[in-house]
Amino acid sequence: NSAALAAAGEVASAHPGAHPLRGKDVQEIGVIEASKGTALRALAADVGADATVYLGDDVTDELAFAALDPARGDVTVKVGEGETAAVCRVADIPTAVAVLAAFVAERGRRTS
Repeated sequence: NSAALAAAGEVASAHPGAHPLRGKDVQEIGVIEASKGTALRALAADVGADATVYLGDDVTDELAFAALDPARGDVTVKVGEGETAAVCRVADIPTAVAVLAAFVAERGRRTS
């Protein structure tokens, strides 16, 4: 696995204009600069979202955390350990599922 990740990193380094992003057990190589953060901002604008809730556990999620704005109501949640740009943190996936269930329940109460 580490040999494959190293080889993928070499491929990205050999191609000017490639945009490598290393995650947990994955090496993304983009040919245009795009991230979860740019995608989230575009999607939120397209649907007219008041706020975005984003939970993530990978290095690649950090770009999404950084792109969102808690001052406008966005909620960012890091799942697990490690440094993060997220405002909130939960310990594990079962807790993340519980957070999402609570969010859905509250959202249902507010829209009915």
